[in-house]
Amino acid sequence: MIVFKRLADAAFGRNMTVTIDRDAAENIINSLGQTRPERDGEHYGMLAVRHKSDGAHITAFSPIPAHSATSELIEIDERVMAGYVQHALHPNGMIPGGFIHTHPRNDPILSEEDLSLTREYMQRFKNFYGEGAPDFYHMPVMHFERDGKPNITTWVFDMNNPDRAPFKAKMDVVNGRGQSMEVNDYMRMREHNAPALDQAFGSPGQQR
Repeated sequence: MIVFKRLADAAFGRNMTVTIDRDAAENIINSLGQTRPERDGEHYGMLAVRHKSDGAHITAFSPIPAHSATSELIEIDERVMAGYVQHALHPNGMIPGGFIHTHPRNDPILSEEDLSLTREYMQRFKNFYGEGAPDFYHMPVMHFERDGKPNITTWVFDMNNPDRAPFKAKMDVVNGRGQSMEVNDYMRMREHNAPALDQAFGSPGQQR
């Protein structure tokens, strides 16, 4: 039985690709991507997914001011988070689908505090949304190279089995025409040749 569980855990989410709307990716880059964890502390924001979807597609991102942040632990301001959920997500058919936060020194690994916090919120969202809760819960980490350039490592949890170890997924930025690009490639192209990126993808915020 233990061997079967380990095999099932290993197979869950294998080769999964998470997609994210281009506007949401741009918001992440423009906010978290401009920070420096060694100087500014960790920063984070909420990821949104469509209500009653499996949660594999991220539709929106909102930076949320941290009540307290260090390189080890982020303390969430519950009132700010609740206000965002009630006034920005619910009226637009969206619900929380996870968080993304920054790590320094090219550190993509979730800490024990990250894991504990994630499982706590997963359970709360599962209890609140019931059958409308997503199957996948995202906890990407934005970490920085020595030159300060950001990278994203995407960790995904099984909402229905919160004690299962998170797995690493690919994240693709997508536009309204279904075109996609891996998120770290997207950030590099955005930095080095933004006009070509806009020509390929269309301008951020355009009508779909």
